[in-house]
Amino acid sequence: GLMYTETGNFPAAMTALTRALPSARNAGDSDQESGIFNNLGLAHLGAGQFSMAIPCYERSIEVSHSAKTPGLAQALPLLNIAVASLYLRDFSRGLSAAERAIDLLPDPSDDSERMTRATIEFAYTRLLLEVRNVPLALERAKMARLHAKGAGALGELYADMALGLGEVHDPAT
Repeated sequence: GLMYTETGNFPAAMTALTRALPSARNAGDSDQESGIFNNLGLAHLGAGQFSMAIPCYERSIEVSHSAKTPGLAQALPLLNIAVASLYLRDFSRGLSAAERAIDLLPDPSDDSERMTRATIEFAYTRLLLEVRNVPLALERAKMARLHAKGAGALGELYADMALGLGEVHDPAT
């Protein structure tokens, strides 16, 4: 499913991921089930089906929550809800999802968590700019920069984009 998503074959990705769900459920593997729902949402997101992606992410969160999995397993689908909401122009929902994701990763402890937190801050910055809250967007862009340290090139890129977008919208600059 992931291979199909990465190569842009979204119908095949959705089929493969949907077929994988019963196996995860039958095995009682909540981590896999949650991941499959998150990846199914990513396939819908990639296909431009933003409103269909959100229920997949919500189900991923429900499964993670019931299995009491770590914050990262719930923060990722919340990040994806924020991104889908941005495209749907449902800024209230997106802001709420980003804030919840940040609450789940207050102090990222490894590179994966730092990368996720930097990405969340980037999405949060974009949403804040859409609602014209430039001061808070600039603050969150700085948080993206802080968390991008050690998160690799992609984390650094998201932080740079957040800062650049903030500066473009800042009347002082």
